[in-house]
Amino acid sequence: MEGNGGMEQTLKTNANSRYMYSAFGVNIASELVLTGLPPAAAGLCDVEIVYGSMPEGITSPGGENVCSKVTRKEFVYQVAGVAGFYVTNGNKIVVQPECSDENEVRLYLLGLVMGALLFQRGVLVIHGNAVLVNGGCVIFAGVSGAGKSTMTAALHKRGHYFLADDVVAITFDKQGKPWVQPGFPQQKLWSDSIALLDIDTAKLRRMSKSWDKYAVPVAARVCEKPQPLSAIYEITAVACAEVTITPLYGSEKITSIISNTYYYLWLDQAGLKVPHFITCVALAKCLPVFRITRPLNIPVLDKQIQVWEESFSNLMV
Repeated sequence: MEGNGGMEQTLKTNANSRYMYSAFGVNIASELVLTGLPPAAAGLCDVEIVYGSMPEGITSPGGENVCSKVTRKEFVYQVAGVAGFYVTNGNKIVVQPECSDENEVRLYLLGLVMGALLFQRGVLVIHGNAVLVNGGCVIFAGVSGAGKSTMTAALHKRGHYFLADDVVAITFDKQGKPWVQPGFPQQKLWSDSIALLDIDTAKLRRMSKSWDKYAVPVAARVCEKPQPLSAIYEITAVACAEVTITPLYGSEKITSIISNTYYYLWLDQAGLKVPHFITCVALAKCLPVFRITRPLNIPVLDKQIQVWEESFSNLMV
């Protein structure tokens, strides 16, 4: 990921230009420059991203961010002052910019909007981070601020391999085995996590003018191939004294997967609630799910990693 120096501040509008990328298990042909995504060879693509207009009947959201339409095959999301996004059939994203800041447009395009496209493709998307530790792929899930990105960044700093941040795409092979598809080599970290991990912000850029969150490029130990998923750990922060890890069973296990699905409330609007539930049940049967409970507002990262490493090492025996 490049810093502000040399970064273009106007969106490219040459409709004949196509930039080829590979991420989340799909090849992408884009009219937009998607800084940070791994390049792909020219050829057939699974997804195209183009400039265009919102569909008829969709009006300006004014000063609000609006999800204007959600069906199995259509998704419209408008970010006031940034862009409108129209996702169709799991293979096309139309972008109608309202600003000249590429960073703002990419922030939504590669997060929320990409998640919607993957849902349309039948991919299970978890709001979390994925890392490869001693041959085992782990997802850390949780609500915003739970500490999943911080945990993943700390493990990467300790020598493990980065796989995905924020949007974790899970596919199943013919035998029903779950695989995590590589995202792109960038982490999004709040300033307090940056300070905790002792990362220099001098060459980093903020994700958005209104967010105290930074784009942190991952330059080494990046996993570029899909990995079989070994376990999911949901992180929760509550008023407690110690870090604990609890295995989840039965309905609690399934509920954890459902609640940590990326923007899962939209699935009901899209008529995908039942197939999504069936997929979550299938995933729950394949692997263990745990809950990491950590003290709220108390820095316990080292202890959290120590407790987690003990849990995971026993799991991988």
